[in-house]
Amino acid sequence: MTNLINHLISAIIIAAFISCKPVGTVTESGSLPDMPMKAVYEHSLAYAWSQKKVHESKLLSDMETMGYWEHKGEFGSLTLSGEHPYKGKYSLLLESPTKGEQAAGEISWGFSSAFLIVLGVYSSSGCSSLSTCEGRF
Repeated sequence: MTNLINHLISAIIIAAFISCKPVGTVTESGSLPDMPMKAVYEHSLAYAWSQKKVHESKLLSDMETMGYWEHKGEFGSLTLSGEHPYKGKYSLLLESPTKGEQAAGEISWGFSSAFLIVLGVYSSSGCSSLSTCEGRF
């Protein structure tokens, strides 16, 4: 009796497997699309952003002086370099070893980051400090 039940269960599983249809979206021609599907650039977020109108722009840094750039972190340095300038003579060079000599705390080995201080840049829109510009960035 148990042998008959095992055969019936096996037959049901095989029938269910054979009757399954492929998963996927069928094209108008009745077949599955080629995989991987090609991304349509006009449907992307990058395309939408490239179509936005620019109302105003301001140069935050020309990278010719350290100006408002500062280095933060336990390791490394931030300097001007003449190696790979985009426009002009200089570019910023952030150098940092992958590890310090000892761990800087319990979480990680430390960090090295470059920050551009932009306070006062938005003064034409009514922002003279970060506190008056909250929610406008």
